[in-house]
Amino acid sequence: MSAMSQLQVGGVMSALAAAGLPWQTVRAGYFKHIDELDKCLSEVFPGASSMQLAGSRRAFFEAGGTVATGWQPLQAQTGTAAADNSVYASGSGAASMREVSVQYAIYHIGTFDCVQQTVSVYFYIKVSYREPQLAGLPADAVVDFSKLWNPGFYIVNGLKVEEINMGAGYGFGRMGDTMEYKMRYRATLSVPMDLHKFPFDEQEIVIVMSSRYPLTGTGASGRSKKYTVRFRADSNVGSMREDVHLGLPEWSVSAPRMYVRRSAQSASSDSHSEAVYSEAVIAIPVRRRPAHYVENLAIVGLMVVLSWFSFFASPSDFIGRLTTFVTLFLAVVAFKFVLAAKIPNVPYSTVADRFVFWSFAYLVLGSAVSLAAFMVPAPYIGGFSAPDFYAIVIYPSTYLILMSSMLLRARRHKR
Repeated sequence: MSAMSQLQVGGVMSALAAAGLPWQTVRAGYFKHIDELDKCLSEVFPGASSMQLAGSRRAFFEAGGTVATGWQPLQAQTGTAAADNSVYASGSGAASMREVSVQYAIYHIGTFDCVQQTVSVYFYIKVSYREPQLAGLPADAVVDFSKLWNPGFYIVNGLKVEEINMGAGYGFGRMGDTMEYKMRYRATLSVPMDLHKFPFDEQEIVIVMSSRYPLTGTGASGRSKKYTVRFRADSNVGSMREDVHLGLPEWSVSAPRMYVRRSAQSASSDSHSEAVYSEAVIAIPVRRRPAHYVENLAIVGLMVVLSWFSFFASPSDFIGRLTTFVTLFLAVVAFKFVLAAKIPNVPYSTVADRFVFWSFAYLVLGSAVSLAAFMVPAPYIGGFSAPDFYAIVIYPSTYLILMSSMLLRARRHKR
């Protein structure tokens, strides 16, 4: 007992026992969180200074007391006491909950590949959590961080993650009895996209962080865990540089937000049970700037409207009319191929797909009207055959109304 005398240690334990907390109860893991021990010590030693309370807490650990199942005190000077970092519980004790707070900073968002549905992000993460083994240690105590418990933090949706250690102040550190891990990352992230509203779509670039420890006491293997982890967003959550959008000329970037969610994972390949994990999610809303795509869709629309002039030609010139429709049809097909290279293959139609489809349909309809005017004898109205007359009136107006309403509705009803 290097820093506390036997009298001091005995005094702390006797006071706790006198407060109605027998040593057997404390040794069995009565205190499940360091805050509970601090509150009890404050009540047992009213009026004690923060330094005195820190010494009492340290005396409690040196006497062999525990705050939660499996946690042991860290030796002050040598840092040689090994932490229990094993994942699975060896006994039937309840898993101990660790609360991990997260802060972040977004420095740069690079290439957003809509076809591969990936994005490159350069960012900073700081995770912190209370470590009972650091309780009462002086600020200059030598601590071997490799022997302490850590939350097994990782980036869930990271396809390629590079840690960038900037030197002093990065990696593991401590602030009192709080452990901190600071690191910069350059990562390629998987970002599934909802393209129903393309090119008026809004997406979220997400950085999903989790732990190897579940939120509940059973892991994905179905075995009991010694520790569980719950993430929380720090009160001073994070920030993003104002010029972060420079790598995204096609997108408008909004302020990021952070939230915590639960994620279920199958316990095993042949089991229906699931383990629940806590995940911290940084979500950066981005909105596509649609001007380029709208201009190209307008060109397609103008080609369809151009086919309207075919109805002014003589019905007997069917070959000339058909040539016009086929030429415009092939031009729209070429545009369709260009559009397909911009977005991934998805099992649903986007707004742009529906626009092109109806453009095809109207060109085919125009060809059918020209065939009807050529093949079917019909009365003339105002110098035009009846099919041509109605086509001149209805064909362009219905197309323009349909296409305009489709685009305006997609722009208005954003995700």
